[in-house]
Amino acid sequence: MASARSELAQRLDALYTAAGSPPLKAVSARATREVRARNPRGREVSAQRISDWRLGRSVPAKFDGLSAVLGVLVAAARQREPEPALPGLYSMTGWHKLWSRAQTERAADRPAAPMVCPYPGLAALTIGDAEFFAGRDSQIDTMRERFDRNRGSGEPLILVGDSGVGKSSLLQAGFAARVQDEFDVLLVTPGAVGAADLETWAAERASEAKPYILAVDQLEELFLPPFDDGSADHYLGILTTLAVRGPAEPGRCAGVVAALRADFYTHAARHPALAALLEHNQMLLGPPTAEELTAAVVEPARRQNLRIGDGLVELILADLGVRGAGADPAIRAGTFPLLAHALRSTWQFRDGDVMSVRAYEQAGGVRGAIAASAEQLWQTFGPRDRATARTLLLHLVTPVADGTAVGRHADRETLIRGCPDRDSANAVLNAMAEARIITQDAYGTSLAHDAVLSAWPRLAEWIDEDREDAIVRHRLRTDADEWEAAGRDRALLYRGSRLAVARDLRSRMPNALSERGVEFLDAAELVRRRQRLALRGLALFLVVGAVVTSALAIVSMRQTHRAEAERSDAQFAALIAAAQHDQSADPTESAQLALVAEAQRPGDPQARGLLLASQSAPLAATVPAGQGAIYGVAQSHSGVVASGGYDNAVRLWRRDPAQGLIAFGPALPTSSWVSSVAFAPDGRTLFAATGSGVVHRWDVSDPARPVRAADIDLGHRGAVYSVAVRADGRWIATAGDDSTVRLHDLVSGTTTTLTGHTGPVRTVAFSPDGNTLASGSDDRTARVWDVTDPATAHPLGAPLTGQALAIHSVAFDPDGTTLATGSDDQTFRLWSTRDRNAVTALGPPVDAGAAAVWSLAFAPDGWTLVTAGRDGTAALWGLTDPRRPVPVSMPMNGSRGALAAAVFLDGEQVLTGGQAGSLQVWTLSPAVAAGHTGLVQAPSIDAAGTLMATGSWDGQVLLWDTTGATPRRIAAVLPLADDMRVENVALAPDGRTLAVTRSDTGDVLLFDTSTPAAPRPLTTLSVPDARYAHEIAFSPDSRLLATASGDTSVQLWDLADREHPAARPDPLTGPGGWVNAVAFAPDGSRLYAVSGEGRLHGWDLRANQRISTVLAVHRGALNALSISRDGSLIATGGDDQIVRVLRLRGDRAEEVSAVSGHTSTIRSVSFDPAADLLATGADDQTVRLWSMSDPAAPRAVGPSIVPRGTVRWRVQFGPTGMLAAGGENAVLSWMTTDTRAAAARACTATNGTELDDEWQRWNARLADACAR
Repeated sequence: MASARSELAQRLDALYTAAGSPPLKAVSARATREVRARNPRGREVSAQRISDWRLGRSVPAKFDGLSAVLGVLVAAARQREPEPALPGLYSMTGWHKLWSRAQTERAADRPAAPMVCPYPGLAALTIGDAEFFAGRDSQIDTMRERFDRNRGSGEPLILVGDSGVGKSSLLQAGFAARVQDEFDVLLVTPGAVGAADLETWAAERASEAKPYILAVDQLEELFLPPFDDGSADHYLGILTTLAVRGPAEPGRCAGVVAALRADFYTHAARHPALAALLEHNQMLLGPPTAEELTAAVVEPARRQNLRIGDGLVELILADLGVRGAGADPAIRAGTFPLLAHALRSTWQFRDGDVMSVRAYEQAGGVRGAIAASAEQLWQTFGPRDRATARTLLLHLVTPVADGTAVGRHADRETLIRGCPDRDSANAVLNAMAEARIITQDAYGTSLAHDAVLSAWPRLAEWIDEDREDAIVRHRLRTDADEWEAAGRDRALLYRGSRLAVARDLRSRMPNALSERGVEFLDAAELVRRRQRLALRGLALFLVVGAVVTSALAIVSMRQTHRAEAERSDAQFAALIAAAQHDQSADPTESAQLALVAEAQRPGDPQARGLLLASQSAPLAATVPAGQGAIYGVAQSHSGVVASGGYDNAVRLWRRDPAQGLIAFGPALPTSSWVSSVAFAPDGRTLFAATGSGVVHRWDVSDPARPVRAADIDLGHRGAVYSVAVRADGRWIATAGDDSTVRLHDLVSGTTTTLTGHTGPVRTVAFSPDGNTLASGSDDRTARVWDVTDPATAHPLGAPLTGQALAIHSVAFDPDGTTLATGSDDQTFRLWSTRDRNAVTALGPPVDAGAAAVWSLAFAPDGWTLVTAGRDGTAALWGLTDPRRPVPVSMPMNGSRGALAAAVFLDGEQVLTGGQAGSLQVWTLSPAVAAGHTGLVQAPSIDAAGTLMATGSWDGQVLLWDTTGATPRRIAAVLPLADDMRVENVALAPDGRTLAVTRSDTGDVLLFDTSTPAAPRPLTTLSVPDARYAHEIAFSPDSRLLATASGDTSVQLWDLADREHPAARPDPLTGPGGWVNAVAFAPDGSRLYAVSGEGRLHGWDLRANQRISTVLAVHRGALNALSISRDGSLIATGGDDQIVRVLRLRGDRAEEVSAVSGHTSTIRSVSFDPAADLLATGADDQTVRLWSMSDPAAPRAVGPSIVPRGTVRWRVQFGPTGMLAAGGENAVLSWMTTDTRAAAARACTATNGTELDDEWQRWNARLADACAR
């Protein structure tokens, strides 16, 4: 079992990676500022200390320094991924507990050393990392042989290679490690160790017992400031002097080896001392081969006793463009560091000693490595260098006709000339080369990998914004070259609109043009000016008054119409922008603005998309309820609602289906502010706790005519904060500012006082059977009391601890077996009360938001908990696994004030009250189905549209009834499992058979689902180890099952006898990479698959033969595939963020369109039954819809229709047109694409609530929209 010390180090390293691996100096500076803001004399949190903590060399002595570092890293990680990659990674409470364990852990309990990551990331391997250096054995041998042959000649050996090819690692972890038994090795760089230092070192080495080798890395630094030709020659002279002729003697230099970047070859050749060496004493290091890359993956893992999961190497090489169809035979120099960076991230997500495909995907793969390193570098740039970086990168991109872009080589000097700041350009180019974003070789500068174009969202956005200008620049560059080649033919110069466009580009981006481009435009401008002078002499003067007058009138009318149109466009754009902005901050207002936008422009795709998105959000109807904060709300069994708060009053409300909450009558006055309200079980009596220390009560048998009864004074000294009524209706319990809990007999009038808390008691709650009472206090504890006989009540067990601040709220679930406690430390916690004498925590405290949890309540069915916070947010939590509550739906935001009270009105509505003096009735999202606790894989729906199956990384497989507005859970085919993930599920079209693949084996499990409420196992399809099954699909007639395996084959199974399926001979082959999706044609005659090589494959099942590869449709892995119901269209999606639509014509496919819009890997695509819409789900936290009315020109239906915060979306249309979507964070959505249905729901839920502030002028339009 890992020690707390090593766990702390590993989790801190994981958080550092999640934050984008920012420079430690930057983290140190920000953390130190935070420490000293708390304590001016606080100790610096140095970069070395942070490094030691991350590597497990030491444990922080105090938590304040660690917490400051955590604050910096968590903030950065949340910006990149709202949800943590590992459970609790963003929880300060969890970090404090882990740190405490590491502090108290006995030294003897600690392992000798934590597991070391065998991959260097972007850093070079050093001599100490030699055991992890693999894949370059032949080059090490060659270098040692060349050195030995050269030794004694007095000439240095020069290692030449492109940036990112691995020169530094070869020099240090390869060559230096190989020779260190015979020689000492002194490693230097010119920028760090100057000429004087070299001479000093040589003098000091004279007395040493062993000869030494001087290894000079980054020799190109001699040709950059602050070196000039003179100082560079001096340095080279010292190297030549040290590389003495003759045998190696103790204390003397046995030879010099130096590494030089290839793009500085011409600089080096200008120096006579180097020119001769480069002619006959250099060793060229080329890019790695596929075999060498494989060794670089496998060997370091083997030496650390790590296992490489099936398919990982093939997937990595495919992502790097090294293997598979379409692979680039010329492997790029920057491949090694990209590989190492991706592997280091994969190591962070490993499962024990296994580095699997799943871990690689979780880490983001090569694309994630690129994005992380690029964004990390960007954050270190100041404003000047950021502008330079953008200019440089866009000059390394060429747009192509299909709307994408490709990288290009460019001469370094040309790039620098295109920037206004030469020094900045030099510095940025060097920084980007070091970060492996670009490579610089003898042919110029280029992007390190084509994946940079799409993997780094910032660059992808720039490219999109710059697309038109880039096309102009590219055309201008090409035309200028053609003009030059034609002897500067005047006929080729720009005229008219082409010249105007080029002039506009030049005025906005004066440094964007090459030197030849400038000359080309200057010549065109000269010709234009001469032509204008010639035409000026032909001008005629016509005076026609009537014509002029008429023309002016027409112009005036057109200007008026144009102004009105522009004003309308601006208003509509403002509505759309505000609705998008409010989707998370105020979903109710967002939905209302979308209603107005749809009414203003019916059918507009943006308005439609926003309305469809609103169905994923809870929406509120707001009712004014007093002059100040609402502290307490309650509902009787008959549906009467009570509220009370700051304005010394209690109000009673009735619920009207059409009009919402309606007051029964005037407010009921109280002696002080009201902290809590509670109904008796029979609903006939209402109690209100007050700040004056007494409890008021009313007979509310007729809520329209409440009758005040005698007040109850229980003897509290100070305010009464909470009141609860026992199930028998005879006893009430109160929580007081005097640190006591009091029980009062309403019949006899006697009061029992319970002591034990050491601070004010904030909350009390009875269990449903009335025999147990819970209380929470400012003393940071909750207590459980036996009140079977309230007159002799006594505590049960020890106080419940573990939350860092006051316990402000407690609640029991409907069956009384679970207790929830909410704290001012922004957490809630669940406790098992099945054994009242030994109440146990069901899990650690759960971070509930950014503010104290002042109220919590269970849903009537006990499956959901609502928490309300001081930040004005209420949140829903799914309790399928009480040990790991998960957020359900979007938070209830937009209350405009802290929330102090929340209660379920029923399973579909929640009532909240807070600081704003209003009540809000939240209609919960019908699109959310709660049941899973981990990532939900692609839902599968039967042909009738009445049954759905889902699988999850929580181990569960669930069946759902989909005949209603919200899916209803029917049965669990597989239960929760901590150590097993469900990879995929497939439900046969006839609904009778379910197939499941899991992470624990490569087998396929079959279940009989003929009776969905009682599924039963049928059999297990065993697959050989080498053919681990993962993707599965049923044929339309449910008689065949296709299973895709890790060996890139697809196996077909006959299901005539479902308990004894028969494997068809000769699995289908053809894909050159991991198969990521399979699907049958609607008539069952063909099977299609997409794979990591970026190709779509097909097989004719009637002829039992492979159709030729349909089309190499993508650059990068393909992950998703969908076929329209009529079989005429196929849509694919993959890592290149492009959806391509193909028309099937027999055995061939013709691409008809390519759709861009996602900014990360596309995970799934699905046509609706009519093929009018295409849904796509991606890792960029979006699910998008595309109108397919014209497949050749798909149009986006607004932005994403799901809230941000969830990635890895997988979508599936059902036959009724409902869209199911599953993603991370246990999210499962069930959405309509009917705009009218979404609009009707928004109108009903908001129930006449008006817009306020700057949107008030739209209330009439909003009312009209909901009246239609």
